[in-house]
Amino acid sequence: MSRLCAYLTSVISCIALSLVPLPAQEQKKPIAEVAHSDGRIMWTPLESFAQVTLRILDPTGAVSEEAFGPGKEISFDTIGLADGSYRWQLLAELSRQQAAEEFLVSPAEPVVSRELRDPVKSNGEFPRPPAIQSGIFSILDGVSSLSPLLQDESEAAFRQVFNEDLIVRGRQCVGLDCPNNPQFFDSEFLIMDPVARLTFDDTSNDPFPKNDWQLLTNDTFSGGIDKFSIKDCGLSGPFCSGNEVFTVEAGAPPGALYVDSFGRMGLNTTMPLEELHIIGSRSPTVRLEQTSPPHAWEIIANESAFFILDDISRSFPFIIQSGAARGTLVVGRTKNSVGIGTESPQAKLHVRGEDATPFDGNHIRLRAENLSLTEISRTMVELVNHGGVAIYFEDTSSNLRWQTLALGGEFFISRLGTGGTEFRLRDTGDLFLKGILTQGSDRNSKRDIEPVDVENVLKRVADMPISTWSYKTDAQGVRHLGPMAQDFHAAFGLGDDERSIATLDTSGVALAAVQALHARIEELKAELAEVRAELAAARNDD
Repeated sequence: MSRLCAYLTSVISCIALSLVPLPAQEQKKPIAEVAHSDGRIMWTPLESFAQVTLRILDPTGAVSEEAFGPGKEISFDTIGLADGSYRWQLLAELSRQQAAEEFLVSPAEPVVSRELRDPVKSNGEFPRPPAIQSGIFSILDGVSSLSPLLQDESEAAFRQVFNEDLIVRGRQCVGLDCPNNPQFFDSEFLIMDPVARLTFDDTSNDPFPKNDWQLLTNDTFSGGIDKFSIKDCGLSGPFCSGNEVFTVEAGAPPGALYVDSFGRMGLNTTMPLEELHIIGSRSPTVRLEQTSPPHAWEIIANESAFFILDDISRSFPFIIQSGAARGTLVVGRTKNSVGIGTESPQAKLHVRGEDATPFDGNHIRLRAENLSLTEISRTMVELVNHGGVAIYFEDTSSNLRWQTLALGGEFFISRLGTGGTEFRLRDTGDLFLKGILTQGSDRNSKRDIEPVDVENVLKRVADMPISTWSYKTDAQGVRHLGPMAQDFHAAFGLGDDERSIATLDTSGVALAAVQALHARIEELKAELAEVRAELAAARNDD
């Protein structure tokens, strides 16, 4: 039958012939004989193949392969390899004659390449699934040895092919180490093998999903990890080479990862109370790490506080202490607002509280503090606006509101609702007050008190030039009267410098001069009284 099919040119005829019922079991011969000598493994093909590919899977999961043409020696050097278990696989590409025979005799034979999964190629040729043989060898203390269970007999010995549904009413043991009477205990399906793997090889074609997956246990090299993993095989088929996307190490605590019937996930708990519930004996932590450039943040919680840690600087830029009041810090949903002590911030920054005792250190206040020991002036508060900047002060017990306003070149202090300005300061230094200016002059606040020679003060006042003048910043027509600060300072030596005059000093000079004038007036009054008395006496004598 197979000889006839090899010469048919009609694909349909070959497919029809391939539907001939197959035996439930057939015997297959291996691709090659395996030998081991002096740190070298050799495979001798038992027939001629178009090409034989040797694949090696090392204990770390890395795969290497090499192709050998007809007549080439197939070998692998084991000297210098790391200790562990290695899996090898031969894939022999069949000739066209062999492919036709294989297609008719064993159409259910599994294949590796996804291209070979199509029943017949589009050009009408028979599919050519490669023949497969695999096994295991081990390295221990630098010495290699072949596993007797996975040499020639591993995949090329006896196979059973079932073309109908298979129902197994008992339990199953699969693997190289399954004994004649395995102890199943409560297992329905038992895998006993030094390299226990369960592979899902999806044979779908585009555009359907077709990724392959594998369940695997434990590393196969010395010193490896005891674990259970899920591996993403990509499109590599039964010879899975890909990334382990999920791993649980042996010895993980109960509830290390737990998902309940509500979809809630627990870490170290079998009773998650929220969508993600993490339990730790000391400061449960979530770590967020970026690899390039390297940086990491940690979210930490314990009995004292909730922290966010910058792991590079090892600092805590954000801390919420245990027992913090409701609404201690709230980011509002509108206007980019932040509330401190309020859940409904009405401004960009809204601070609110109910402190009953004033000035006890816990009352509502804003404090900007620089901890540097360098003594230098610093900007601690800065208010910036494209226009006037105002600050409001409100006493809700009396419904009084005051406003400070910086507008243009002037600064105002006013009580809202009065229609006027109580305090007005220009950038020229001019100060306007709606009321009275009262300066401190308490005797208890003064030192080095000395009496004044009022006559001398009066003389200096008399000698000091007095002028009328205008400030350079005054509007046209605005005039003032008084001495120059330089002349006042030269005459009396009062004040901080010779460019300014304190109003209290001018008042003092004026009062001293008044006292001197008063003394003179008293003297003149006394002299006048004497003159009048003399004139009266003279009249009486006449």
